Formats: sequence, C-alpha cells, structure tokens
Amino acid sequence: MALVGYARCSTTSQDTEAQLDALLAAGVPRAQLFSEHISGAAPFSERKQLRAAIAACQPGDVLVLAKLDRLGRSMQDCVSRAADLLEAGTHIKTLEGRVDTPALGKMAKLVIGILAAAAEIERELILERTEEG
Repeated sequence: MALVGYARCSTTSQDTEAQLDALLAAGVPRAQLFSEHISGAAPFSERKQLRAAIAACQPGDVLVLAKLDRLGRSMQDCVSRAADLLEAGTHIKTLEGRVDTPALGKMAKLVIGILAAAAEIERELILERTEEG
C-alpha cells in the first residue's frame, strides 16, 4: 500500500505549501506528491496533476488529500470521482480525518456522499453571504 498525495489551490495568490507539508507529515513520499493551482470548477481534463496522481495509484494504494473537495467542485464531481477510485481499488484518506475509506469499509461510499453534499452546501452558503455583504 503506497501513499499518493494531491494538493490544489484555486488561485496563484494561494499557496499549496501548507497542504504539501501536511501530506509529507502524513507519510506521503515527496516523489508521490502532486500539486497544482487550478479552480475546482475546471474540467477534469484540465486538472493535469490530479489526473497524474490518480494514474500513479495502484490497487490498494491510498490517495491522500487535504479535504475531499480537492477532488471536485460539486457533490456530483466528488462522489463520482471517489466512486471511480474505490472501484479501481484505490482508497481515499483526508488529512482532516473525515474520510478514511480503508477504515470505513462498505460504508465508504455513503460517508463520501454525505460529506461531499455538506461541502457543497457550505460553499453555496459562503457565496450567498459574500453576495449579501
């Protein structure tokens, strides 16, 4: 079981360094770190480093992310991508501890769906508050 890490920030004014440091601290080898500055709303085809991280995973490996929302912008994106990874035998673990598919067993898909939905609602509420402010 190898660890593969992926970090993403939406803009170049943000820094992936904290995510990368946390991934290293979690045991991800430097050679297995992938990072990029790209919007989560960008099509999967444009997310070259995410695609490379997924391609680097073999069955039984664990894709380590800061948060589940690094996989996609919407609930559907996150759940679909997570389901594809699980189907291919790749586990998912988030640094904040909410997702750890090897430990969740058969409940992994359900938990990922619930967390992705919560993240999407939270983002919508933030956008709503920003517009009101």
